[in-house]
Amino acid sequence: MHAPQQPPMAASRPPQESHANQITATKGFPQGLIQAISHYINTIPLRIWVIDNSASMQVADGHKIVGSTFQNFTTTDCSRWDEAQEEVAFHAYMSGCLGVPTRFNLVNTPVSKSGVQLNRSFSIFENGPARVQQDLQTAGNVMGQILPIGPATPLAYHIRQIQAMVSQMAPKLVSEGKAVSVILATSGVPTDNHGNHGPAVVQDFVQALRSLEGLPILIVVRLCTDDETVVDFYNTLDAMSTNLSYDVVDDFFGEAIEVYLKNPWLNYGMPLHRFRQFGFNIPVFDEIDERALSFPELRQFCAFFFPMQQPWPDPAAQWPSFLRALAMVLAREKMHFNPVTKSLGPWIDLRRLHFVYARNTPFPPDIQVPLAFQQRPHQQPFQGYPPQQQSARSQPQQPGSFQQPRQQQPMPQQQHAPPPPQQQQQQPPPPQSSAPPGAAVSASKYTQASGDEGMAQIKRGILQWATAPPAHQNLRSIDQLLSCFPQTFPPAFGLTDHAYFKKWKSFSPDALSGRDEAVLKRAVRKTKFFLHPDKLPKDLTKEQTFLCKMLWDIVADSWEAFGPSS
Repeated sequence: MHAPQQPPMAASRPPQESHANQITATKGFPQGLIQAISHYINTIPLRIWVIDNSASMQVADGHKIVGSTFQNFTTTDCSRWDEAQEEVAFHAYMSGCLGVPTRFNLVNTPVSKSGVQLNRSFSIFENGPARVQQDLQTAGNVMGQILPIGPATPLAYHIRQIQAMVSQMAPKLVSEGKAVSVILATSGVPTDNHGNHGPAVVQDFVQALRSLEGLPILIVVRLCTDDETVVDFYNTLDAMSTNLSYDVVDDFFGEAIEVYLKNPWLNYGMPLHRFRQFGFNIPVFDEIDERALSFPELRQFCAFFFPMQQPWPDPAAQWPSFLRALAMVLAREKMHFNPVTKSLGPWIDLRRLHFVYARNTPFPPDIQVPLAFQQRPHQQPFQGYPPQQQSARSQPQQPGSFQQPRQQQPMPQQQHAPPPPQQQQQQPPPPQSSAPPGAAVSASKYTQASGDEGMAQIKRGILQWATAPPAHQNLRSIDQLLSCFPQTFPPAFGLTDHAYFKKWKSFSPDALSGRDEAVLKRAVRKTKFFLHPDKLPKDLTKEQTFLCKMLWDIVADSWEAFGPSS
């Protein structure tokens, strides 16, 4: 394979960097992200977008915002391709403003709506600033004419092309402490050139990715779909890619819900979403959709997002001071469209942040939070388990497991830990929710006698967990069940442990307590995907498999009772 022509790296900064900063400010970027772009863009001399233009991009399940992300706006449904066009247009424009060569490669040879073949690639700033306007016009013309067709998504081929190119550039990049960012914008799993997908194709793709290890490359997979099978495929690769900078980002609305399920205090505004697609290697930003941030990470996130001259207070030791500092910087920031609430709001909901991290301490009375930005009245926050019901299996202090300032009450990850072996027969009840219940679901369908006493014992334990006291006749609501889902995992009910259950990523109970349908729908879908028979490891015991099957049925029934649109 011949290496493609090596594009020039950025030889000079834009003539008016202050002008570029002004442009990012008009796009709603906070000062911290503006400064970060100015700094990190010098470490990314080349960006490469690989854009899926297969027929799957015609599916009309995309979303986009029309208008400003912090003033006047509307949301509209669109195709995946329309959404990709919007992202490419933004990043092409920013590449011209920032003076960073960016190459856009189409996965398949593009064809126009009239059947004419188009160029397979185009670039911004490869020929210097004099041709930026022409570059942008070419980009708009190509993307606007393309009709996504064909079944193939041959990503492995494109990755190997990039590997050959960057291998030549690597010595210079490494000596200068720089890297190439690669953004894979796709709506499907990899295929071969004929659209076939199978174990051999997957293995070929994995090998292509591994060929990038050791090279100065930062990879972002920008998913143009919320198909859980596709999402899981790329997230699984994320977990495997220990020697590769690799992050998976969903579409704007889908990623916002993913972030909300882990960190519901954060408004995942469009500037943050687009910033993550620049390909910068900022670990704390990679974690916001994976798990709740620890106190050190929360401090790091705020210091990055809202830079101050003096150091940020330590939230673990100075929580009220940390909140006051945050309130001060938020007062200077614009409101942004919140894709979860579909309304304008601040970057951070202070009261919800306080509840998540310091629920046992009073909210500082001197901090004024406008009523419009306080937690909505119908959202009844998770109240937590009583201290005596905490699992002794909680992990030692580490990133993602918190220490409460002044109070030693449990934090979300600890609340979700399964009970220790000595407590296997005494499952702590799920959190009490004052949210209005859905239709009651009788548990009688699960109480049929079982000839296997071991299975019967597991069933009794699950029903004790899943039903509402004191009668234990009806299932709890779906938000209550999902809030404490990991309590059912081994070693609960005397089951032997299995590594698969450790892959579960808990939801923030506070995110579920509002009973927002879109949020619950995403959480239920992720839960059912985790429990799906085709997803389960083949080496589970029959008792472990029975547990997953019963949990699947309970979650499905509780979700069905949530409402007719569920």
